[in-house]
Amino acid sequence: MLPEHQLNALHELTRYLAAKPVMPSALANSKNKAFMRETLSNMESTDTSFGEATATMPHLNRPDAKDYLRSIDNDLIEQVKITRECAESWFQNGEHPAPYYPWRITVILRKIKAFDLERDFLAAYCKHFYNTLGSRDAKIAERAVKIRAYNL
Repeated sequence: MLPEHQLNALHELTRYLAAKPVMPSALANSKNKAFMRETLSNMESTDTSFGEATATMPHLNRPDAKDYLRSIDNDLIEQVKITRECAESWFQNGEHPAPYYPWRITVILRKIKAFDLERDFLAAYCKHFYNTLGSRDAKIAERAVKIRAYNL
């Protein structure tokens, strides 16, 4: 099973997502438009990149980002941390989370046969992000339905 600190981090993320009310898409769109205007303005005034101006995914602004991402691929704590940061940006800025990180959480949990934890996490995650913006989102949704974490 998982070490206690990993289990606690996963439970904390799951509780966070489960407790948050679903944000209506109109509000998310409004927040995202304002966020993008502010980001573009910051980029223009400070001559920074998009990633630096948003400051929402700092792990991608590292000079060694590609190597870093490879190194954390099976690190549950890091995947949980990044998923939390992405979820917080969703609620604050209407910025849809990158689905790679929650997908890695499900893969890690499936590998260790922690099916109850996977189901609980996917139920909380899909409460907010059940859609098919891309193929990875679709895979998350399919998995959630398959394990009965989410009903259509």
